[in-house]
This record gives sequence, structure tokens and C-alpha cells, in this order.
Amino acid sequence: MTATAVKGGNVNKSNERIIDEAAQEMAYCGRTFLSVRELGTYLRVEEDWIRECVRENTIPYSHIPGYGENCPIPGYEDGVRFRRTEIDRWVKENEE
Repeated sequence: MTATAVKGGNVNKSNERIIDEAAQEMAYCGRTFLSVRELGTYLRVEEDWIRECVRENTIPYSHIPGYGENCPIPGYEDGVRFRRTEIDRWVKENEE
């Protein structure tokens, strides 16, 4: 559901974006694993940065066997998943 649907269309674009981001974050709260795309949204960082962290092994992740280039689910092509609880812990440990 978008912010426009919630507010009946009386929302400016900036507020709509903020409401939509909050709704996305709330949806992630109950999820165990996140894709690269979902983690980018969750942390508000670029997907390329996340992929670089995976290549350098500087972020906790899991590789899901059987997922790859032919996966029909958008955002799941790489088979890499991030356990949300481990990411939350990793962020806390790396705060400056």
C-alpha cells in the first residue's frame, strides 16, 4: 500500500516517500532474511556497496544453494541473503 492510498491522495511527494520507506522498514521487521536489494533499502545504502562488502567478506551473509542467475524472483538472482538479526548486530558493532 502506498502513502497516497493511505492518505487518500493528499500527500506531497516528499511525505509520500517517507511514509513508503517507513512501511518498507516495518515489513522487514518480521523477516529473517533480506536480499541485496532489501538490505540496501533497510540500511539506506547502494546495492553496489553491499555487493562489494560481500566480495570483501566484510558483512555477514549466507549463500542460498540453488539460487542464481535463473531465479525468477527479482532481487534474488545472486543467492546471497542477509540474516536481519546478524546485520543489526554488525551495524551496532561497527558504529563509530
